[in-house]
Amino acid sequence: MQHSKPGRLGNLGDNWITGPGQLGFDLSTSKRVRITETKTIQVRVDAHNVLNHPILGNPNLNVNSPNFGQMIGSEVLGNRVIQAQLRLNF
Repeated sequence: MQHSKPGRLGNLGDNWITGPGQLGFDLSTSKRVRITETKTIQVRVDAHNVLNHPILGNPNLNVNSPNFGQMIGSEVLGNRVIQAQLRLNF
């Protein structure tokens, strides 16, 4: 690899550096209980990012920046979210 002259494109190509991978584990479950012949109750729970793994951002790709190739952890996302629902069908 040669360094390109200022103002010129190099020969490295696109997508030569990538950020860390993402691991997502979502879970959903539901249970329906019959109360009478025409009425039921449904309980549903949805959970996103069950394992609570952080989702890191991409590295800084600005070659003029002193933090070039770093700062992956500056965009940490991925909180665990749990949502429950109770529904009466009649």
